[in-house]
Amino acid sequence: MIIGIDSSGISTGITILKNGIMESFSAENSEIIPSFLKDKGIKPETITAIGITIGPGSFTALRVGLAASKGISYPFRIPIYGIDTFDGMIYPLKDNIYIPTIYARKGLVYATIIEKKGGELKILEKEGVYKVGDILNWDRGIFIGSGVEENKLAFKGKKILEGINISEGIAMIVKGIMEGKKIRNILNPVIPNYLSPSLAESKREGKGVIFRDISLDDISEILEIEKSSFSDPWDSDFFYMLIMNRDKCINMKAMKFGILVGYTLGCFEQRGFHLMNIAVKKEYRREGIAKSLLYQLIRRVEKNEKCLRIFLEVRINNESAINLYKMFGFKILEVLKGYYSNGEEAVIMELPLRSY
Repeated sequence: MIIGIDSSGISTGITILKNGIMESFSAENSEIIPSFLKDKGIKPETITAIGITIGPGSFTALRVGLAASKGISYPFRIPIYGIDTFDGMIYPLKDNIYIPTIYARKGLVYATIIEKKGGELKILEKEGVYKVGDILNWDRGIFIGSGVEENKLAFKGKKILEGINISEGIAMIVKGIMEGKKIRNILNPVIPNYLSPSLAESKREGKGVIFRDISLDDISEILEIEKSSFSDPWDSDFFYMLIMNRDKCINMKAMKFGILVGYTLGCFEQRGFHLMNIAVKKEYRREGIAKSLLYQLIRRVEKNEKCLRIFLEVRINNESAINLYKMFGFKILEVLKGYYSNGEEAVIMELPLRSY
């Protein structure tokens, strides 16, 4: 049995391929994939392989979809095939030249030109983020995808094909790969394939936010943020220890026009990474800085091939932090009673990176 998953957009497409028969479904989001399969009576041990879109597409949805797939596969060592979203769009279609598009934001789409011929896909135009007006000038191919659906007036008069089922294409590609066909894929991908940083990330860079390693000279400023952010703040000795232990720890600050506006830090423990803290200066909150810090941190941790997961503790009533972590694919493992000094409960969360 092969499971094809499309998590490139707002909703999630799921295709079940069994004994040559395909069934396709739509789910509200990727987080419910495990429970969805359970409701369908599908046991993980009966799954031969999982195919998942790894981009382009929604920054958050791609990451959550991949994390959900890992959660299903890891206990049973089910191979995950990361498939380019555009390939999933085109593979079930007849031979022709196509211009697959995915809505990025107003006026912009992810796009490319791909020729399908004899079951093979040939890229004719580099994948990238394009202005809608620019791809309207492409003089060959049939336009498909959400970029067209969200800009119907702009594409009036162009050759358009609607009703594309990406998850079906993903399942078909995985089947082809397992039969020995040479179709581009990433086996057991660690991160999605982003054509560009997320919108939030781009905005942060555009507003002058840069990321640097924390130095000892930063401790006094970090302590001010720490004390204003937490009821049980760490002291200077703790930060000194983490900053000095550069071989095992990652300590990162966010700077905006020369001002230290946030930080995050943690250390590698055995074959995991313990995310210990992330905080933003009060007057700079709600600008996406915490999200950008977490994004940068995960990217650095993922470079360590021996690291299997990122884990953390967060206060059970800190809903904004819990939602932030969920956005990046973290899952709740358990709740620890009386974890903090004031007796408050802690939520233990985990982001799988590689197979255990």
